[in-house]
Amino acid sequence: MDDEPGGGPEPDDERENHALIVGLRIALVTLVVIVGILLAGKVLVAKLDLHGDNETNGFVGGPVPVSPIPEETATPSASPTDSTVEDSPLPALSEPPAPTDIPPSEPVPPGLVLTISPTSVRSGQAFNISGTYAGRDGVQLQLQRLENGIWADYPNDITVTMGTYSTTAASTMAGTNSFRVYDQTANRWSNVVSVLVR
Repeated sequence: MDDEPGGGPEPDDERENHALIVGLRIALVTLVVIVGILLAGKVLVAKLDLHGDNETNGFVGGPVPVSPIPEETATPSASPTDSTVEDSPLPALSEPPAPTDIPPSEPVPPGLVLTISPTSVRSGQAFNISGTYAGRDGVQLQLQRLENGIWADYPNDITVTMGTYSTTAASTMAGTNSFRVYDQTANRWSNVVSVLVR
């Protein structure tokens, strides 16, 4: 009476099958997490590459009048190529537009980059301001516009988060408006980008 056909080995088989299913589920979840991390890494690299392209293509407009802000010492021209490896290939890409797009007295620091889009707007129409500032998370930046040869503060609060920043602005001053972002704590400014207000 105690021996029923197939009664003994089934619980062991069920336990083994259950353990196998649990193991497969854990392996599948681990695989999904690894693939997700790899995809996130690729997206981050693509985003950094995109910012690198914007750094070389973001300069719009011709020379801008020189402002009376004092120039930095010779260290900015020597240290960027020595301190950052990723910026070393960029001089070859930025050499052609450099003579016409960058004001001679304001060299572009490699760490603080400004991009504006669109660069042609109607009076009062908002435009997007974004950029990169590696290693300066939490820093407050000041948007500035060139007015009669002097950089005037613009009413925008900008905070660097994860090496990037973004905000919007608008202008009703017709003609070419030249903008930059300024880090007062480090006395460092970005490249200048011009916006045509129609």
